[in-house]
Amino acid sequence: IMINRKNVIKELSSVKNIDPVIKMIQTIAHETRHSYQAYGAANNDNSYSSIEYIRNLLYSKYLSTQQFNEYHTNYASSEIENDSNKYGWTFTTKILEKYPDSI
Repeated sequence: IMINRKNVIKELSSVKNIDPVIKMIQTIAHETRHSYQAYGAANNDNSYSSIEYIRNLLYSKYLSTQQFNEYHTNYASSEIENDSNKYGWTFTTKILEKYPDSI
C-alpha cells in the first residue's frame, strides 16, 4: 500500500468535522481496498471489483489526454472509488463500535 504523505495531510485538513484519526483509519482502509482490487485483477479474479478495477485502468489509460484527465474528472462516479470509500467507512465504523473510547 502506498500512501502519499502530502495527499494524506491535504485530505485530513480538508475535513473539518471529522477527527483526523478517524479520517486516517478510513483512508488506510480505502487504500487497502484498492490493493485488494488490484490483487484480484492481477490474479484473474472475475469479481465485480476486479473487473471494475481493470475497466477503470483502461478508461484512464485510453481516454486521458494532455487536456483531459479521465481519472480526476470521473473520480466521484468511479466504481472502484465508491467501493473503496464504502469499504473504508464501513471498516472505520466497525473499529469505532469495537473501541468506542479509543478516539
